[in-house]
Amino acid sequence: IGKIATQRIRDDFNGEVNSAVQILASEFRVVYPTFGEPEAQRGPSLDAFVLPDDASARVFDVNGNLLEQNKGAEALGPPHPGLSSHGDMRVATAAISSESGEITGYVQYGRSLSHVDSTTDRVWLLIVGGILGGTLLAVFAGVAIAGRAMRPIASLTATAKEIATTRDPSQRMPEPANDDEVGELARTLEKMLRSLDAARAEREDAMQ
Repeated sequence: IGKIATQRIRDDFNGEVNSAVQILASEFRVVYPTFGEPEAQRGPSLDAFVLPDDASARVFDVNGNLLEQNKGAEALGPPHPGLSSHGDMRVATAAISSESGEITGYVQYGRSLSHVDSTTDRVWLLIVGGILGGTLLAVFAGVAIAGRAMRPIASLTATAKEIATTRDPSQRMPEPANDDEVGELARTLEKMLRSLDAARAEREDAMQ
C-alpha cells in the first residue's frame, strides 16, 4: 500500500510539472528578428505563473540561450525535452513551436522535490502508525476475548480444586452460560458429582 501510494503521489507530481510546461510552451513564441537578438513574446508573466507552486521557469532560444526567467529562478540545467531531475528539482522541458510547426525554442518548468518527499514521509508515517495501532488493538481484543473465553474454565477449575480439597461432592459446579463444549463439560461434571453424592447418601443410610 505504501509503495502504491508513494508511486501515485510521484506520478501526480510529475504530471503537474509536465502539464505546467506544456501550458507555457503553448503560450510562448520565440521571435527571431532580422537584426538583433531573438526574444520571447506573447507568453504569460513567469513570476505570476510560478508563484502558486514556488516553481521556476525559464525560456530559451533554439540554441539553448536563456531569453527569460522568473525572478529568483533556480538553476534547472540545460534544456532537454521531457522530464529530468536537476539537484533537488524535478524539471520538465518542452519545445516551443511556430505556427508552421518549426521548433523555435524551449521552455523549462521545475519544482522542488522536497514537497513530494515530505508528503510521502507523512504517508509512510500514517501507514506505520496504522499498522502499529491496528496490531495493538488486535492484541488487546485478543487478550479480552481470551480472558472472557477462559473465565468459565477457570471457574470450573476452581470448583474442582475445592471439591478435591474438601472431598465434598454435594457442592455444585457453576451453571454454564453458553451451550458449548465448556457448558457440556460443566454438565457432565455436575452429573458425576450428583451420582457420587447419591452413592455417599446410600452408604450413610445403609450404615445407619
